[in-house]
Amino acid sequence: MYKRLNMVIKSENYKQFAIDFANARETKANGERRAKIKEAEGVKQSLILEAEGKSQAIERVAEARARRYNWSMKLQKNIL
Repeated sequence: MYKRLNMVIKSENYKQFAIDFANARETKANGERRAKIKEAEGVKQSLILEAEGKSQAIERVAEARARRYNWSMKLQKNIL
């Protein structure tokens, strides 16, 4: 009788261990998934900031060229 009771207790312990182990693996997987998502968000934000910086640089170059062109046209009008 004690053997069967002992087997039942061992089975219950093993069952609980399996559940705990599965929960631990799930928690770890969720953490890794969240870390990958955060990393991807960081890369995305970095690319957005880089693109915005390039866009601003292009706008400033265009504005400088427009100012230089306008200045050149005014200078030509004054000379002619």
